[in-house]
Amino acid sequence: MGEKNSSGKSAGILTAAVAVIPIVLPKMIDLVNRKIEEREKFVPVPTLCSEQFPLTAEQAVERLKNCGLTATLIRASAKDARPKYRNCFNSQVISSEPKSKQKVPPGSSVSVKYITQEVIEESQRLFEENERVKLRQRAEKAAKREMQKEKVKQVTSATLGAAKRTIQKKTTRK
Repeated sequence: MGEKNSSGKSAGILTAAVAVIPIVLPKMIDLVNRKIEEREKFVPVPTLCSEQFPLTAEQAVERLKNCGLTATLIRASAKDARPKYRNCFNSQVISSEPKSKQKVPPGSSVSVKYITQEVIEESQRLFEENERVKLRQRAEKAAKREMQKEKVKQVTSATLGAAKRTIQKKTTRK
């Protein structure tokens, strides 16, 4: 008598779930369809920085405007200098956020970071400094290698000299 009827409960839950599905399912389908329609209205961010086809900040603003997006220009500072920017030109776009090909709502703002002549010059200085360090390291490595070769020659020469003396001693005794 104290036993619970679990199959009766399961049947009741199942019946309630089946009754709710016709009410909830159309609303879920409608929500999914609205999200898909909204997503289809999104605009892909165009490519604004490319090594093959570099753009100026002004060109990037125009390209974004043609796509229905707005630009927020951000000037790179000296701390952004990197050797890879040494060959850039003044006002060249170096990055954007969101990145190219990401889809955003129309009218969204895209941050466009561009480089200045000051940053280009600092990037060139960093590149030249890196090259000097590499040359110095190569020279040190070559000098170390030469010292090791010289040491091997000395050890080999000393060993050969000792061997010759030993041979001479043995041949003179006979």
